[in-house]
Amino acid sequence: MAKPKIRSNKQRVLVMSNVDEEIYAYVTDTPPKSFLLFAGAGSGKTRTLVNVLQKIKNNHKEKLLKKNQKVAVITFTNAACEEIKHRLQYDSTFHVSTIHSFAWELIKPFTKDIKNFLQEKLNDDISILKTKLSKARTDKAIENYNRDIIKKENRLNSLDEINSFIYSPIEILIGKGSLNHSEIIEIFTKLLSEFKLMKNILTTEFPILFIDECQDTQKELLKSLIQTQQNNKETFCLGLFGDSMQQIYSSGYSELINNLPEDWKKPCKINNYRCPSRIVNLINKINKTYNSNNYIEQIAQKNQTGIVRVFILNKNIEDKLSQEQIIREKMSVTCQDLEWKDIKNVKTLVLEHAMAANRSGFGNFFLPLSQDSIIRDNLLQNTGINIQFLLEQVLPLVNSIKNNNNFETMRILEKYSPLMNNEIISNNFKDLKMNIKDLNIDEDLSIEMLLSDINLKRLLEIPDDIKNGLNYDSKDNDSKDNDLLWNKALKASLKELMQYNLYIKGKLGFDTHQGVKGLEFNRVMAILDDEESNGFLFKYNKLLGTESLSDTDIKNIESGKDNVISRTARLFYVICSRAEESLAIVVYSNKPSELKNNLIDSEFFSKDEIEIFS
Repeated sequence: MAKPKIRSNKQRVLVMSNVDEEIYAYVTDTPPKSFLLFAGAGSGKTRTLVNVLQKIKNNHKEKLLKKNQKVAVITFTNAACEEIKHRLQYDSTFHVSTIHSFAWELIKPFTKDIKNFLQEKLNDDISILKTKLSKARTDKAIENYNRDIIKKENRLNSLDEINSFIYSPIEILIGKGSLNHSEIIEIFTKLLSEFKLMKNILTTEFPILFIDECQDTQKELLKSLIQTQQNNKETFCLGLFGDSMQQIYSSGYSELINNLPEDWKKPCKINNYRCPSRIVNLINKINKTYNSNNYIEQIAQKNQTGIVRVFILNKNIEDKLSQEQIIREKMSVTCQDLEWKDIKNVKTLVLEHAMAANRSGFGNFFLPLSQDSIIRDNLLQNTGINIQFLLEQVLPLVNSIKNNNNFETMRILEKYSPLMNNEIISNNFKDLKMNIKDLNIDEDLSIEMLLSDINLKRLLEIPDDIKNGLNYDSKDNDSKDNDLLWNKALKASLKELMQYNLYIKGKLGFDTHQGVKGLEFNRVMAILDDEESNGFLFKYNKLLGTESLSDTDIKNIESGKDNVISRTARLFYVICSRAEESLAIVVYSNKPSELKNNLIDSEFFSKDEIEIFS
């Protein structure tokens, strides 16, 4: 299966490169020197970060402990966070967390200031919504604006009742005192910018702060952190690790490298240890073409050429899945690598989770629910009571019954079933066993029918949102939009729920272009399909010259603003640079011949690397 490498937790010998030693010297100098490390894809950025931290631990741990201080490390994802913790053997010298968790730990004592922030923001939001309401022309728009205003006003009016706020990175909380992801960052940025106390807390507790993937850190927050460093040069070191070509979120600081303080250091890593020479040449060409102002050429370190192929298909082709399988078989022959034939051994990259859902056979379940932003977040993170109910109760129960694992079945029911009390166990155990035996767990059965049966037999306690979806009636005035979404999703088969479960656990070989940053795979198939993605932020056909730029695109390009071409080019760079051995790029286009000529003219690919596939 195509998945990231699993590294051993054995004690390793610390081998420092010249760049590692250079950064260590910056951090431990008196006063310390802050820096931005440019580290291209595959250059071993995380290795450098961990090496520097390890040497800090070896030489400065006692000093930090005496002062009750830690080195803070901020990563972009929970997976990256866990990887760094693992490499550092979970040493208490380091506080490794995502930016949201880090910010929350610092702001959570400031209840009064959080209230003041929310009061100001909610009043502003309400004012904006009322302006939009006054200009609304349709009944639906009026209804939506009124609903949003009521929500904001209710939250505003409840602020006085809140004694403390809540934030959880694991589960989306809904309540008077809950804060969402964006609010955490906004509040932290404001407090750090405006209050000396917050600056003092940060710099005193964490004299060294490293930020991985800094190019995607929110722009205003990064500005505040840099300003904090400038005000505390003698005692606070800020180290940034990143690559401008791997910025994939618009909230990031794209102009960072050109706006650093004059006294900052700018070390660089130019070796690529991940990709073979052909792929390094490709990503260098992408970088030079679309990032000429900050272009630094990478040097391939692998003694391997590697293989790149481009397959162009008509966008209206009916059976994309079967065509993509044929392409995998062709890649198997070209690369002399039988692993290419099995989809599970190839990391297939799509633009949207919706594309993965359709290709992996769980679209009927996923697509309705993804229309709501909160449910979508829960779907993608396996969080929230409803998704966890399906994946941690329903599916394990189904699997235990299917496998005749009576012990596991009873364990699940003892933990979750409303029937499992002493009275039931003593008096109705036979009936309970019969209910379990009679449960229809056919994979082609709808989730709706399965849950209705579970509910009837009271084997599990069905959450309210799902229960409302089961009982949805379009004529019921009290029904909510979410009830309809759940009603549609639950009509999907049990098999679709199983496929979705495998997908979010990374067991289907699919991932998104954005989701694989920082990861690496032997075999990569990148699907470029603008039409199926239904997005506007990224447009591969515009990047590759077969779709005209809009007036807005041209205006943004001419003014130097981030635009559809620069965003898509960075994403293209990210996906190509994941491949350790071979790369297949599958492009769906309405102009196959023109696209082929454009690719040849761009010198990204040679003529013999491109095939119009039909």
